[in-house]
Amino acid sequence: MSNTIVLTGNVGKNPSLEKTDRANVVRFSMLCDEWKRVDDPDNPGKKTITSDTDKQEWYQISVWKESLSEAVMKTIQKGARITVEGHLTVGRWEKDGVPQFALQITADNILHNLNRVDEVRLRERRVEPSDA
Repeated sequence: MSNTIVLTGNVGKNPSLEKTDRANVVRFSMLCDEWKRVDDPDNPGKKTITSDTDKQEWYQISVWKESLSEAVMKTIQKGARITVEGHLTVGRWEKDGVPQFALQITADNILHNLNRVDEVRLRERRVEPSDA
């Protein structure tokens, strides 16, 4: 049985470090939206891919691996576009004597997704000034 999930979306809030009885955990939220093909208004007969804002979902991400959680705290900020590879877990707790449950994603790996603006900025930083 495999329990694997891959999500791409934007970080909803800055990661926070929590100390638990087991270990330290980094938590943050992530907004993912579904992509759909639509007619391209600038090119009749062609399709373009766009975000379907009607199909957005929030996910709670937990990072337990020490090395990954340290990297997340240093590099991930609200609004960053990332891909999270991990597995589904069920959080269980009691509130006022009533059992509570919530699905969470436990991250095994996190990748940065550079958008076009970030790519241009990185390229601009690498360009050496001309000698002219």
